Amino acid sequence: MIRVIHRKESTQPTTSLPRSPSLNPAAWREGPKWRRGLGLPLLASLSAFALSYRGLGFDIWDTVAISLVIFGGMGVARVIYVNDVYRRAAERRASDVAELYRSTLRCLAAAIDARDAHTRDHVRLVEFVATELAAEMGLSSEETEGIRTAALLLDVGTLGVPENILLQSGRPSAEEFAAIHNHPVLGAEILEEVPFPWPVQRFIRSHHERWDGTGYPDRLQGEEIPLGARILAVADVYGALVSNRSFRRGWPHEQALAHIRRGAGSHFDPEVVKVFLRIAYRIPRAGLSRSIRDSERAATTIARATQEFVWLWDISQSANSTLDLHETLQTVARKVAEHMDCDACAIFLKDSDGVGLTCQAEYPGEPVILRGAKVTVGDPGTGQVARDGRPAIIRPGRDSVRTGDGTPSQVPYEWAAISPLGAGSASLGTINLYRSGRDFSIEELDLLNSLARHAAVPLANASLYEAARQGAERDALTGLHNVRYLCNRVEQEFARSCRTGRPFSIIAVDLDNFKSVNDTLGHQAGDALLRDVSQMLASAVRDYDSVVRYGGDEFVIVLSEASEDDARETIVRLDRLMTDYASRLPGLAAMGFGASFGAATFPRDGADMKALLEVADARMYNSKRSTRAGRRAA
Repeated sequence: MIRVIHRKESTQPTTSLPRSPSLNPAAWREGPKWRRGLGLPLLASLSAFALSYRGLGFDIWDTVAISLVIFGGMGVARVIYVNDVYRRAAERRASDVAELYRSTLRCLAAAIDARDAHTRDHVRLVEFVATELAAEMGLSSEETEGIRTAALLLDVGTLGVPENILLQSGRPSAEEFAAIHNHPVLGAEILEEVPFPWPVQRFIRSHHERWDGTGYPDRLQGEEIPLGARILAVADVYGALVSNRSFRRGWPHEQALAHIRRGAGSHFDPEVVKVFLRIAYRIPRAGLSRSIRDSERAATTIARATQEFVWLWDISQSANSTLDLHETLQTVARKVAEHMDCDACAIFLKDSDGVGLTCQAEYPGEPVILRGAKVTVGDPGTGQVARDGRPAIIRPGRDSVRTGDGTPSQVPYEWAAISPLGAGSASLGTINLYRSGRDFSIEELDLLNSLARHAAVPLANASLYEAARQGAERDALTGLHNVRYLCNRVEQEFARSCRTGRPFSIIAVDLDNFKSVNDTLGHQAGDALLRDVSQMLASAVRDYDSVVRYGGDEFVIVLSEASEDDARETIVRLDRLMTDYASRLPGLAAMGFGASFGAATFPRDGADMKALLEVADARMYNSKRSTRAGRRAA
């Protein structure tokens, strides 16, 4: 007996079938019906019986035979249908696995490329170009997939190249070039244990070989280079040319094509170049779409971390190249301004009393806006950041910056980001960024704070060195430079004058009757007088001139880029100041207190410091003798 079994309908997938929407009973109801599976053979059997009764000669055995044939045919059809469903499900599953595999590789490649914010789309572009090239050259889908995989992992070897080499703006040294040239070998070694079904490792190792045999690492030539590597070489160079770098803007599409065209037969396989130029119009001009948002956020985080590392390294290397405080300050201000998106950068350092701050560096420095400006520690804005050690974003109008004479300073920017140089009360001062148009973000403030923490180390070292140097080159009583400084300064002026062809002058100063002051009023009064005279001399010359206490009551003034006439005018001004000073203190005038001056100019009066000092001293003593003679005559 033939039994007709009605299969129970259910929305749940059966355990005997793959868990795929196309294989559940609900989907099957859209096609052949399980409950109709035996209906056709049964109808055929009934029809045979009916025909036999209509006198067509069928007997019962004929009817059974017809039923079995029809039933068996439908069973085979059902098996064929099920096998086809399984085959299509397996193909879909294989396609899904392949896409998952490619997406994973893209994410990993994007993470590697994200170290450089300028090249984060490079790997996608190289993958696109290499895949299009392989397909256009008639390679099989398997070969094309191997080239696509190698394109995604092309730069894995750069993990072994330090960021400071990979992302530097200048030309690498020979040792740095060697580290860069090793990345194809390192990439192949990293992937050595991965059982790719394609020669991915060979493609990666050889993608920097050149058609003429001058490439690296193995100096392969012509068709010795695997075809996949030759394809990748064109795709990689094109991607590098059109991408922005830390040291240049990306090239236009047509300029990159012209470069690759010129390299055919020397750098590149000419046949690959020919195909590349044929499919170049397919390359997206506006960049490839970004479909994996989570990986993009991760890439942004990696790029920011790498960028911060490189900036810190750049600032540290530059700032640690010198111990001169002024040069270190200018270097830090310039580097921070170059790396951060701002209109200006200023560095305020605490004064020796710890109460105030003074702007010691500004970038750009022309025109001068803030250099020399003053702030009191604890005042709103810069002063508060210096006191509390917490970074802040403010409007400069709320800052308490004053000019050197104490009047409020008008800072011509809309926003300021301020970070302490160090921690709490131990901070050296602040780094201030200024910008107009839009305010600073919290991320930018965090980055500035990180840069400031690292910049504080070379600045602290330079400050300590400056204090030690000033202790060695400064007179303890007057605060003026001493003879040790004088020798270095005159040497600098000699070099500057020889380079520019402009003269410089020195003035010898000797106080008249200073011994009488000490003998009459005491040494404390004499010391106070020396301090007053030192301040007068320093205030009467330019900022870039130098006043030196040469010994006892003798001084030497170095006038940078000053002619003989300039020196004479300075002497007239100094003599007037000294006369006015003595006239305000009647006791000094009665003692005959005053000053004598003598000048010498390079190169007219001497070719070295000794000669210039001798000429200046001689003229100063001639002036002193003339003054004494005039007093005796009076």
